Amino acid sequence: MFNSKKFSKNNIQIASFLINNPKLTETWGNVYIVEPSNEREAKLGQLIILVALSDFSSKTSQKEIIERMIKEMQVNYYRSDVNKENLNIEEIFETILQKANQEFAKIIRISQNNWFKKINILVAIVKNESIYFAQIGEIFSAFLINEDRIIDIIEKVRANNIPFNPLKLFSSITNGSISVNDNIFFTSSGIFDFIASEKIKRIINDWEVNSAISKFQNLLSNLKTKNIFAGVIIKNSFLNKKNEIKTIKLAQKNNSLFELANQREKTDKILRPSFLSNLLKIQKKWLSLFSNWQIKFHKKINSSPSSVALDSVGKISLMPNSFYDKPWNILKKCGIKKELSIYQPTGEEKKHYLSFITRCPFLLKWTNKFKSFSFLSKILFISALILALFLVYSVIWLARKQTKDNQIKENKQLLEKIESKQNAVGAALIYKDKKKAGKTLEEILKLSEKISKDSPENLAKLQKIQKETEIQLNQLRNITVIENPLMVTDLNLLSSNSSLSEEKFNLVFLNQQLYFYNQDNSIFKFDFKEKKIFSIFKDLQENKSFENAKSYDKNSILFSNANEIIKFNILNKNLESIDLKLPVETKKIEDFVVYSQKIYLLDSENNQIYKYYPTQTGFGEKNNWLKDEQINLNEGVSMAIDGAIYVLKSNGEVLKFIQGKKQEFVLKNLELALKNPTKIWTSFNSKYIYILDPSTKRLIIFDKQGKVQKQYTSEKFIQLKNFVVNEEKNKLYILSDNKVYELKVE
Repeated sequence: MFNSKKFSKNNIQIASFLINNPKLTETWGNVYIVEPSNEREAKLGQLIILVALSDFSSKTSQKEIIERMIKEMQVNYYRSDVNKENLNIEEIFETILQKANQEFAKIIRISQNNWFKKINILVAIVKNESIYFAQIGEIFSAFLINEDRIIDIIEKVRANNIPFNPLKLFSSITNGSISVNDNIFFTSSGIFDFIASEKIKRIINDWEVNSAISKFQNLLSNLKTKNIFAGVIIKNSFLNKKNEIKTIKLAQKNNSLFELANQREKTDKILRPSFLSNLLKIQKKWLSLFSNWQIKFHKKINSSPSSVALDSVGKISLMPNSFYDKPWNILKKCGIKKELSIYQPTGEEKKHYLSFITRCPFLLKWTNKFKSFSFLSKILFISALILALFLVYSVIWLARKQTKDNQIKENKQLLEKIESKQNAVGAALIYKDKKKAGKTLEEILKLSEKISKDSPENLAKLQKIQKETEIQLNQLRNITVIENPLMVTDLNLLSSNSSLSEEKFNLVFLNQQLYFYNQDNSIFKFDFKEKKIFSIFKDLQENKSFENAKSYDKNSILFSNANEIIKFNILNKNLESIDLKLPVETKKIEDFVVYSQKIYLLDSENNQIYKYYPTQTGFGEKNNWLKDEQINLNEGVSMAIDGAIYVLKSNGEVLKFIQGKKQEFVLKNLELALKNPTKIWTSFNSKYIYILDPSTKRLIIFDKQGKVQKQYTSEKFIQLKNFVVNEEKNKLYILSDNKVYELKVE
């Protein structure tokens, strides 16, 4: 059972929920948010009661007693004289609790058992931003939640181990004020066994009360547990959130539960220095640096040999050689790193530099101006230039930071949207709406692609979301993902001959045994008892490669290439060429099937299926089995027969024919379409149709009406080649990259 209520007065929002499965739990409970008249609510506030009775079973008299007590508490509280000018809420609250204690004492005296020890009640009054509450029992807890913390308000009192007094069940009142953007959460403590405290904090902080209630419902309502989940969320959200940390103001009365308030851990504010103050500090540091550099530079000039240089206007000026040769020596002594120093020019570069200044009027003008400055002015000019560059860098840095912050915000919004859709998937599955659940899961995958992959944390979240979504999608599509399929044998290890190991094998099933053949037309048999492969024949025919094989009778296998079929007897190793008298226009036998000793050939290019009857000397003349000349078998790749003939096309279409005429047949409930299927199989005794789709690494099982029954996939299904079915033992053998895997069909 799920119940929720919401009330909003001024800036205080109150919402409640109750989740209880009466078939599983022996605990009865309820949540009451009393709705008095507007006048009484304005004077006395909102009365909230949470109640639970453990080991309830069928003793309805206990429930009736509790409900009567709750009703009396409601009546007694709102019966107070609202016309009084100065109503003391705490005194009124204390009075109704005393009356409740007296009533409980009367009941306990005449009771023949200790059922009252299973009573759990939390009573609270919310008046504007003030809150008062008291409790009986240990099921319910009270938590203060803000952006930074989640605090169990009454944890300290429980630690004090107050002895149980049956004559005074309500023993203390806790009161306080709810600061802006603080939240109070009254709840049954068992909720923390199923939802992490950090997630509870995030839900209550980030979501409006109705949305928070919905999230708790989605997370808890489908759990098969004996727990009762009840809760009340009280939010003070009148103003936008501030940067400072808010605290709930707590007052103590009669050994109050809010003893915790005076012992809670102090939190220091960490204020980020403003950009301007940082900039001023850097400017001061640079000015100090260049003042020291000025003194050292003068000393360097006085102590260094000078050289004569021609300036841009033809005047001769004295410059220290060290200024051109190794400028970073001076800067290094002044505390400036070499990375920030000027490049050391060669003699030719010095001349080119002077020549460039001479030819550029703009640079010449500003060079002369710079030279006219006093030494201190030059230093200040350079400082200002450096500061300007720093400002430009800061603007770029801030722009990048803003972009990163926007990306973080966008990622957060994406994750919240994905979480919301995940909750919607849960709700859709509860109501067995698989179509909606599948569509929502596909939307989640599309949203997840937009998550930034610039950090390991985001990448981990993305991978987790995609993995969980793929698992749910697979469940909806009846796809069984096999992480480690049982490998029967590895044909790559068949021979030490490296050239042989590179060849591609194929398989055929005869007399409950697996036979393999390769491009050299060598035949091998797998022994299930010894788990080994034995060579039984080499080189069926020279210079010919057989692409397909089917069992013919108990001792024979038919092999086919483009336009030829031969018969191989596994007992005497005899080879026999079968003359089927193919039409001249037939260039390739796409597939063939043996059914009731008759051979059927698929000629996709000529849109026909040929049927051959056995005779004493081989097989008779061909018969064109298809009667409809308008049939298009182009792209037909495989054929299966159970009385009707099924032709699989590479585009995923399956055509069904009976007595040469096409029948209505469509594959159903296949959310992930066939991409490039290669083989179809069924038989007269089988209830199912099997299709191999290598492009999506799947083997799909349909019933004879075309409805999906099962799908099998694995990351190890690489280069799927073929499969055979052993329905007697409910097993499939799949050939993938020259490895044979065994699947048990359920």
